[in-house]
Order: sequence, then structure tokens, then C-alpha cells
Amino acid sequence: KPVVEELARDRALLKGPPKKLYGVCLMTDAERYTTASEGMDPGELAKVMNTYFEGLFRPVKEHGGTISDVTGDSMLAIWTGNKSEEELEEGALSAAIDLIEWVETFNQKGLGLRLPTRVGIHSGILALGNIGALDHYEFTPIGDIVNTTSRIEGLNKYLGTKILASEAIISKTNKFYAIKLGTFLLAGKLVPIVIYEVKGRKREITRQQRQIDRDFAKGLEAFTQGDWQLAIDIFSRISSYGPARFYMDMAKGFLLSPPDEPWDGVVRVIKK
Repeated sequence: KPVVEELARDRALLKGPPKKLYGVCLMTDAERYTTASEGMDPGELAKVMNTYFEGLFRPVKEHGGTISDVTGDSMLAIWTGNKSEEELEEGALSAAIDLIEWVETFNQKGLGLRLPTRVGIHSGILALGNIGALDHYEFTPIGDIVNTTSRIEGLNKYLGTKILASEAIISKTNKFYAIKLGTFLLAGKLVPIVIYEVKGRKREITRQQRQIDRDFAKGLEAFTQGDWQLAIDIFSRISSYGPARFYMDMAKGFLLSPPDEPWDGVVRVIKK
């Protein structure tokens, strides 16, 4: 079914007066979409993007989510309702893992467009209401949670990761394998947030991956304590891992030019 019909149906489910409630937001973004789509026939591009979004929508729906918005190559999905916070968060995490697996299959189909995809997940209080003016209104989630989810998703491109989630998401469930990547002050934010990389369901993680993650945790501890050389030494041994490479480069910079303020271990992200 066309993406627009799916989206219209989901928005119809969200009718009603504005209300505040607990929810989970999941946001996706496709890498290199603008460059990759240049030169494609518009009709063919629309066909490929419909296939792409249908593949993203499916796991969201299967795990109890609602498609809130599609803009360009990005999707916003939300989980709200009469379930526990843990159930809502587990639904979003399951959807994220499944949709990334589907994207990998999509990218191997040779459809003329490869769209490596990044995901950000965050939870908190949001408002659902009609936003707009004159004759144009959209029913959409409102609140800092949406903006923060977008910032978390954008952090993937710096860390070389696929699924990032806030500590608020990870702290209530033990069904997924996620590692702490540090504390970040995201662009435009005033309060730092602890970020985790979601790597899959616990049963899916290899022994080799767990060892890399143990080494990363040691490097992160050294970095947080301001021991730049030790951090560099540890991260250099696992430099094929994106977050390790990110911190290694930052530690090298701090070794030459230490941060001015008293070091608090918080990574400040200037760009969105």
C-alpha cells in the first residue's frame, strides 16, 4: 500500500484533544539519501522509497508503535497507550533492531538506492495535539522528547553507530544488549544525557563483541577520568569500532590541548 495511505491511517488513530502522556519516540534517518537519489527518475525514486518506508513501518506496527510522521528520508514513530513504560520501551527497541535488519536486506536488493539507516530512541512526557494554523493542521507529538530523539539519532553519524538510545530507555529493561557510550551534551541542550548503543537482543551477541565492549568500557573510564594517554592506548586496540575511534581522536586532541574547564567527562556536541 502507498506510504501516504499508511501514514494517513496512523494519524487517524491519534484523533482527539491535546493531552500529555508518557511516550517513546523513535526517529530514523537514511545516510547519503540526497547524494544517492540524485539523477534517479522521480517515479522510480518514489517506488524505491515506498518500498523502503513500508519496510520501516512493518516492525513499528508489529511491535505496537504508531507512525507519526515521514519527512524526506526520515520517519518518526511513537509508542503510547495503556501499557507499562517498560512494554512501550521494549516495543520501540524491538522495532529498531528489526528495522535495521530489514534495511540491510533492502540494501542488498540492488534497487538502485542504498540507504544505510540510523535510529535514535528516547522517552518521556509528550503532548499529542493538532499543530498548525489557518487551514493546515497536523496531529503530532510535541515536546522536548521529540527534539532530543532527533539529536540522539544524529549522534550516530559521529560515533559510527546504527541504534542509539537514552539511559531512560535502557534502564527499565534487561532483554537487550546495550553498552554505555558516555555522557553527552547534545547540540542546543542544557542538560547532559547518558547515551547507549543498542546492539541487539542479548542472545544475538558474540563472545568477541562482548570482549570489544569490555575493552571499550575500560577506555571510556580512562577518558572520563582525564587519562588521555591510557584512553588512546586502549581505544587504539579496538579502533575498528566507531565509538572507540571517536574517543581516541578526541583524546589525542585533549592530549595536545586539554579542555579549559574543569574536566567533567561530558562530551559536548556542537553540531546537530
